[in-house]
Amino acid sequence: MKMTRYTHAAVLVEDNGTKIAIDPGEFGAIENLSAVDAILITHDHFDHADHRAILDAWTANPDIAVYGPRSLADQSDFPVSIVDGGDAFNVKGVHIDVVGHSQAVASLDDDDIPNVGFILAGKLLHPGDAFQPVTVDTLLLPMEVPWAKNIDRERALATNPPKRIIPIHDAPLGKMGIEFMEHTLANLARRIGAEALPLRVGDSANI
Repeated sequence: MKMTRYTHAAVLVEDNGTKIAIDPGEFGAIENLSAVDAILITHDHFDHADHRAILDAWTANPDIAVYGPRSLADQSDFPVSIVDGGDAFNVKGVHIDVVGHSQAVASLDDDDIPNVGFILAGKLLHPGDAFQPVTVDTLLLPMEVPWAKNIDRERALATNPPKRIIPIHDAPLGKMGIEFMEHTLANLARRIGAEALPLRVGDSANI
């Protein structure tokens, strides 16, 4: 399974010819989005779901399956298969488990925000904007978020330690911020004996 990082929280996963895009947001869409087999959306925020890009991709290729929470379906002009924590489905041979129900709280003014995580092939977790209480080989870890401090990441990783950590959710950071974030990532991984894999936009790794 090959994973390529795109801007912010967007990634592309390829496995035996199947292509799955996760969270292509407005900070930068995944190139050739109409060529994927499925689009997975963790929650309906602009930095995770570019409605125009997804609609354009689905219009060009109506065979694309889009999965996400009900809040995404309620706001979309393209068909969405509604999923929630506990669900499971397959995309052309790739098994996907859905975990979680809500985004982590960032403000006292926040209502409940639907958010799900996706586990691909039992080993790669995209959590959306939450710390999902599951253990996987490879975790995509949100780094620049308003709902967590570094100590929150330490506690979540200690409770459910992955073997490998890849950073996501970092578009607001400049060059110096990215370098500082990667230093933080290395320390987080060292605490739990995991591998830090600081992929940048355009980088790929075999998972």
